[in-house]
Amino acid sequence: MHPDAWSSKPEKEKAAAAEYSSLLNKAYETLRSPLKRAEYLLSLRDIELGERDKLEDVEFIHDVMELREEVEFAESVKEVEAVMERNRAGINDALSSFEQAYNRGDYEAAKEACVKLKYWVGVEESAQAKLREM
Repeated sequence: MHPDAWSSKPEKEKAAAAEYSSLLNKAYETLRSPLKRAEYLLSLRDIELGERDKLEDVEFIHDVMELREEVEFAESVKEVEAVMERNRAGINDALSSFEQAYNRGDYEAAKEACVKLKYWVGVEESAQAKLREM
């Protein structure tokens, strides 16, 4: 329902409508974002990602750091887009790993894939920020 339709309603109804609208927006953002969606699915299994969830995969961390450096030192849109394309492969791999692990009930592997996804999304966000600066 359009927001103007609520202007003549009692305050209690307006408050309820605002709360429902907020919940719908949050649900939409959760479904729209692969990372938020994965985190939500894990939360359904009482598995939460925290600040302390780190990876011990040194090669993976090296790859992510390398991409972040490439974004940082990129001098053209083309360079940033090339990094984003390679990063997209990492995102897709992490999503695929998450889906497979989650579907087979291997929630520890699903959590690890979600943590990796979080790193890849961080690179994506850095690249997007770099493009906005250019």
